[in-house]
Amino acid sequence: MEKSKTVAFTVHRTTATNVSITNMGGQDVGSLTGVNVTINDKLPKVWADGIAVGSTHQYGSTDGVSSEQSHIIVTGTFTDGSDQVILDTYV
Repeated sequence: MEKSKTVAFTVHRTTATNVSITNMGGQDVGSLTGVNVTINDKLPKVWADGIAVGSTHQYGSTDGVSSEQSHIIVTGTFTDGSDQVILDTYV
């Protein structure tokens, strides 16, 4: 059984069809090697240009954000090869 990782991301709506997702850090953030963001069951978007603590990415209607409630899932990949859902929420 894999040990759960401690990493936090937050999401908030910036406009009717845009959200902002931020890496807030955590005890295991140093072993985070990749992040995928899934919005309303669309194909995951790879967070490719930096995953440092404090990094923020914007997503909009072309990424699947709707003006109605949007389902956001952030999944992290870690140096040990494991994947873990870091955030699963609705905004």
